[in-house]
Amino acid sequence: MRGLDIRASFALARIASITNPDNFDMIDVQNDTDTLGRNDYWNGRHELPTMFADEPFLRKAWERGQDDAAMCEELEECPHCIAARGDP
Repeated sequence: MRGLDIRASFALARIASITNPDNFDMIDVQNDTDTLGRNDYWNGRHELPTMFADEPFLRKAWERGQDDAAMCEELEECPHCIAARGDP
């Protein structure tokens, strides 16, 4: 199931942050979720993974990945840019 590994990592990171507030596992989870959002965008998957639907932290990170990928696509297709790579 798409996103299950990230959801499990999120649960573990949340517990770790309670026992050790200086733990950075939540940042790794956020980065993994953002990356999944980007990869989903490039693979034509625009529906939120079911595993993220009830967790705002994961939903926002995934949506941020989708938004970032969409912006990259827009820059790559810029007709006013040199070599259509987003270079002005």
